[in-house]
Amino acid sequence: MICLDSSFLIDILRNKKEAVDKAREMEKFGFGITSISVFEVMIGFYLKNKDYASRYANFEELISNLEVLNLDLNSAILSSKISAKLTTEGKIIEQSDCLIAGIMFSNGVSSILTRNISHFTRIKGIKVIPY
Repeated sequence: MICLDSSFLIDILRNKKEAVDKAREMEKFGFGITSISVFEVMIGFYLKNKDYASRYANFEELISNLEVLNLDLNSAILSSKISAKLTTEGKIIEQSDCLIAGIMFSNGVSSILTRNISHFTRIKGIKVIPY
């Protein structure tokens, strides 16, 4: 399974060609998302309030076909280890990206489809699939 990052979800919802093409190319591997990415996308909906209902309906339809990986105790612990390691190495990234990585590792997922290459490549063990 490949984890879809928030940037990818947003680009799919915006029907960006490069995201749509990459989804078609990679769909044979299966896709999942984290509850953290749901959180990040939903913040955008609430902040931009314009046409919220149809945007949310499209997002709800999209995620209904994906496995949603949730934050649990093990993934929280793994996320904190990732964050602490990166901080001590001076490679600080957003906490939400550490949470996404911890959830991925906790669920045996090692690949992420994202535009956020610079952050996720700092995390040892994650294969970044750019588009």
